[in-house]
Amino acid sequence: MGKILSILSFSFMLFADVLKAGITPNYAPYEFIENGELKGFDVDVVNEIAKRMNVDVKYIYMDFDALIPALKAKKIDFIASIMKKTAKREKSVLFSENVKDSINAVLYLGASVENTLNTNCTDKVNALIGAELSSVQYDYFKDLKRNVKAFNDINLGILALKNNKIDFLALDKHSALRFIEKHKELGIFCEYIDASVQGYVSDTNNKELIEKINIALKSMKEDGTLERLIIKWGIKI
Repeated sequence: MGKILSILSFSFMLFADVLKAGITPNYAPYEFIENGELKGFDVDVVNEIAKRMNVDVKYIYMDFDALIPALKAKKIDFIASIMKKTAKREKSVLFSENVKDSINAVLYLGASVENTLNTNCTDKVNALIGAELSSVQYDYFKDLKRNVKAFNDINLGILALKNNKIDFLALDKHSALRFIEKHKELGIFCEYIDASVQGYVSDTNNKELIEKINIALKSMKEDGTLERLIIKWGIKI
């Protein structure tokens, strides 16, 4: 099975344009599958953006590291999995305006690991840290010259952590909290805030689309819709 796992279409308006949105549905509370249905903060936000743009959305499921390549290959129109702006990414894609603030966490397996990280996660040690491939958490620890293991699927990182294949797993804090709900033996060892803009992404040759997305996002901020969705999904810092 390739990168693209399945397609879920929301086509309610027969004569409207349809935008193809790449999404990685394994990262609750942002995007996940529950009882066969695609749910999450990003799904609610993107559906509302599409509604205000008077278009439909076809969600295309793929691994996180495949999103930007798919965008550049014109297999999708934009990325619906919220993504943090970095200097590297800005060279090839366009970001919408900021959608929400960002906080990260490092998970560990209860008391089974020695205290090799301090509370801001920056000590230089030999611990093996897992992170999703192409994520900002992966880049963060790589830049610190840490020993990092990449996973195509964050769920595989959770499994590796539980089986003592890695010492820590770095990810978004709100996703970390969701995993802890299911895996009580896991806990947050340290956390850190970054100042990155978090938004939705189009190709550099599709400035018009990102401008329309920004117009919809601004109206959602002004009428309180975006804040209500942030509160609904428990991702307010």
